[in-house]
Amino acid sequence: MVHDTPVDDQYYTRLAEQYRKAGQHDELDRLYGELRPRRPGVYFLLNHAISLGNRGNVDRARQVCDEALSEFPSDLHVPVLRTRTVIEIENALFDDALSTIRILARLNRRGNAEARFLIALREVKIHNHALKLGSNEERLLDYWNTRAKLVYLHVCKRLINIIGRSASAVADIGSNGTPLLDFFPGNPIKYSIDPVTPYRGKGVTPIREDFLQWVPPQKIEFGTCLQVMEHVSDAARFARQLLEVCEVSLVSVPYREEAGANIGHIHSMIDHRVISTWFEREPNFSYVERTRKRRAHHMRFRSKYAREI
Repeated sequence: MVHDTPVDDQYYTRLAEQYRKAGQHDELDRLYGELRPRRPGVYFLLNHAISLGNRGNVDRARQVCDEALSEFPSDLHVPVLRTRTVIEIENALFDDALSTIRILARLNRRGNAEARFLIALREVKIHNHALKLGSNEERLLDYWNTRAKLVYLHVCKRLINIIGRSASAVADIGSNGTPLLDFFPGNPIKYSIDPVTPYRGKGVTPIREDFLQWVPPQKIEFGTCLQVMEHVSDAARFARQLLEVCEVSLVSVPYREEAGANIGHIHSMIDHRVISTWFEREPNFSYVERTRKRRAHHMRFRSKYAREI
């Protein structure tokens, strides 16, 4: 049955994602119990399903996915099946995962089935490899290594070397444990800000805090924020904070990614117009990576208080 959802999808989805990432599974279970009669959105349900899967409750997790398949229209079935695949892989149910992937491929024959099927297969390989890794640090390293050869990261490194080389204080916002600040070898003051897993590297000050609440001890001359804003519910407020805190900001987001392509992304179809609206101004520089595997959007902003280039 298709119906309207009478709850704030973005707010509760973001809250569920925070509970899941912080391991507050009891809080997420309680919130699910409260919202279920009010028909929460599909991405809230999928965050709850992932939380259940992380605790080994695979049958219940797949039941939640089945509920989403029965309650929401067919254009939302792709993210549901992708999530179910991830849950099955992480619980070593590889035969079941392969069956789910085949369903996903058949479902998308109406669209670009081959591309989506290849994406799903790639995710199987990534998660299968991550499953063999023991520690959280190794999982974060695997996350970084899957991106290290992507074009957008090399472009960002080049911009950092050109623009941020002389900055005395730099910050990486939303680090997720990744060593981006290692791209700043000669900068004396380096902050990694993340609400869960700031990067802890040589010469880096890890700040485990919500960026919107962070007050730096000095002006940040150069700040990076890569693949973060698509996760933030109030992206415009986040953009204002970047302009307030950083003299120059380097921002990267998935470019025109379809809705539902990633369970953790609140925003979709982000392009030049959308991100300029968030920042309430045009960037000083923008670049769009175009490859068969990935499209990413990169923009550099000077603070509204700084001199225009």
